[in-house]
Amino acid sequence: MLTTFDLDENLFRAMKAGASGFLLKDVRQGQLAAAIRAVMLGDALIDPHITRRLIERFCFLPAPVSGTPGPLRSLTERELDVLRLLAEGMSNTDIATVLSLV
Repeated sequence: MLTTFDLDENLFRAMKAGASGFLLKDVRQGQLAAAIRAVMLGDALIDPHITRRLIERFCFLPAPVSGTPGPLRSLTERELDVLRLLAEGMSNTDIATVLSLV
């Protein structure tokens, strides 16, 4: 994505939509060409100024926890299976099929 708007929300939307790069329009021609080549090779590239902000925001995120979150601990393993499939966007019919309920 190439943009004039140096806004975090634009970056997050672009990344969630599948963008492999995010550069501002003040990028030099050589840098733009190198970025296009990098993305073509499967790499990802984000403007260095934005990368610094991303790192700073990431550092303030809570540490990931392992295991089942507290509110879900009372669910059975089968209920957790249903919840995971639901979170993947499956329909009731799809879930029933995957779990051999039909």
